Amino acid sequence: MPQSNPSPLLTQKQGLVESYHQYLADMECLSSGEAKRRWRKAIKEAWNNCCCFCGQPPISDKSLTIDHMRPRSKGGENVSRNCLPACLEHNQSKGSDDWQPWFRAQSFYDPTREARILFWLEHSRLPSQDELQIALNRLNG
Repeated sequence: MPQSNPSPLLTQKQGLVESYHQYLADMECLSSGEAKRRWRKAIKEAWNNCCCFCGQPPISDKSLTIDHMRPRSKGGENVSRNCLPACLEHNQSKGSDDWQPWFRAQSFYDPTREARILFWLEHSRLPSQDELQIALNRLNG
């Protein structure tokens, strides 16, 4: 029996599922509020539920906020690559200021955290150790 042509989609093992039917099978119907809550929770969990600026865990769940690096008042989007977790104190202190000058003026400034933030803003994920080193070299370059 002749072999069939390989699927144009990669297999699930390679990163993509065989067909869109597999996506449909796992879909959930969420309210807008629940979808937003899960999205915000995923961003916080990606940062180990710590402030992206000071690196500290919050006093409570409600004191870890989502900060827009480019403020919405200045055209910033409500998308993952623009949103990071920040403790309430630092989110309020930064306000609608540009995050980089504000962050660099703080006593808790850390170039490694700045490199991690910059990587997130470009890729919507945290860097691996190698990627972090490259980002730090670029920052210090």
